[in-house]
Amino acid sequence: MCAKVHTRLYQCWPNYLFITADVGLENPEVTFAPSSMGGIFCERVRISGMPRWQFQSYANQIHVRVNVSHSMPEKFHWKIQICFHGNASTGLCQCEMGEWQVLQGGMWNAVKSPYVSRYVDVKLTDKKSTVFSLSIQDELQKWRLACLGIGFVLLFLSPIVSKWAPFYYSSSMALGILLVVLIVLFQVLF
Repeated sequence: MCAKVHTRLYQCWPNYLFITADVGLENPEVTFAPSSMGGIFCERVRISGMPRWQFQSYANQIHVRVNVSHSMPEKFHWKIQICFHGNASTGLCQCEMGEWQVLQGGMWNAVKSPYVSRYVDVKLTDKKSTVFSLSIQDELQKWRLACLGIGFVLLFLSPIVSKWAPFYYSSSMALGILLVVLIVLFQVLF
């Protein structure tokens, strides 16, 4: 857990963590320019999560979007790298090599759960800094509500179905056929 020490500095045990801004559903957009750090420009933005007891966001997901300023020509977008992670103890722009992603058409997109806090590290290997904007949007996933409804219906139907003999025969036959198909596929492919 991190505690705010200054406007841009957070104390995360055991070291300090540099964060430009907190982005959450209350303030869904922030504009920032990475600051110089040993020849590269780097910045971190924290995307805050909400408490798990707020069930109204169960079926939602947070869409994260980072856009680069139009002042930077598109031919230099390959110099921008973005790391999307949940480890607060990782140093500024210290993600592993395989975790860095590049911009596609001047923007970068990701999806996260509304209940977890994540961090976006932006690294620019160019000689000059540029302006970025990070925005989040809460999106309702209706299929999750449908799955929840189907689950409740199956839960309430289970006492009736469990006493029904054709259910046992049909489900055991279906399970047997599925296992035979899986065994045959395993033998063929491996």
